[in-house]
Amino acid sequence: MKSVEVGVVETDVKVNLVSPPPPSARRTRLDADDRRGQIVSAARTLFAAQPYEAVSTSDIARAAGTTRTNILYHFSSKRDLFLEIIEHFSRIPDVVEPATNAQTVEDRVSSVFHRWLDAVERNQQTFLTMLHAAASPDPLVSGVLANSMKAWERRLLVVVGLDPSDPAHQAMVKTFQAMVAAATAAWLQEDVLQKEQVHSLLTACLIAMGKAAKTPS
Repeated sequence: MKSVEVGVVETDVKVNLVSPPPPSARRTRLDADDRRGQIVSAARTLFAAQPYEAVSTSDIARAAGTTRTNILYHFSSKRDLFLEIIEHFSRIPDVVEPATNAQTVEDRVSSVFHRWLDAVERNQQTFLTMLHAAASPDPLVSGVLANSMKAWERRLLVVVGLDPSDPAHQAMVKTFQAMVAAATAAWLQEDVLQKEQVHSLLTACLIAMGKAAKTPS
């Protein structure tokens, strides 16, 4: 009889021990955010190395150490995931402003490219993803990039005192933009230019473009 009573007591103790309070909702959300961040990080690396069309959700799942089902739980499609990555870069020009105390065009341009290249360096994979995406046939992808580039081009025109609504000035800065992409790729991908060289090149060329645009024909 005594042993039975002990058994009952032991069973009661076990029940109490294996009935912990439910985890908080905050902990669950953090875990989901971690998983989402892991997927974004893996996708960013793959998209930086290959064009959008060459990367599959299976590739992303393997790189993230998860499943396609889990990816599609967090993102409705591969395009949805891709857009989240490039939309992040599209916001970078918003944080790039010339120094408020810069008195000359040269100082303002140098300040803009100094801060922009710092931002690109902190977001290398996202920037390279954006470069690959420039040739995407997807209108939604190209639309996000086009809006980002327009904001950046307007900022460059204003900083050298040109008119963002002037078609000739728009054409000039679009041409300059092609050099920006080539120079940064030579720095980040090909390792044939240093960051300081890219800064000097872009600063000098934008200043020269501004002067050329203002020179009477």
